[in-house]
Amino acid sequence: MKIFGKKMESLALKSVLHRLILIWYFSHRYLFFILLTMTVLWGMWFWKQAVYQYHWTDEQKKSYLNEHAKETNFREDKFNSVLDEAHARSDDFNSKPEVRDIFY
Repeated sequence: MKIFGKKMESLALKSVLHRLILIWYFSHRYLFFILLTMTVLWGMWFWKQAVYQYHWTDEQKKSYLNEHAKETNFREDKFNSVLDEAHARSDDFNSKPEVRDIFY
């Protein structure tokens, strides 16, 4: 009797596994679609929370601005010298040298 009992248990396990494999085979596309939809919806929700419902106090906003809003030193004399050099190069490029026409 024990021999038949083990065979029956293994047959029952095989049939359960077979049914699970068949369910997976016929429904894996739908399961992946549901998983993809859930992931996209979660991403949209996370994005909305990050953009529209932030929770910073005035002190946190002020400290963030102090850390990240650093002004650059504009060196006007260096900028003007580079600009003059660019204009000089442009003038040199646009000037037409006097070339003697050798065919006439």
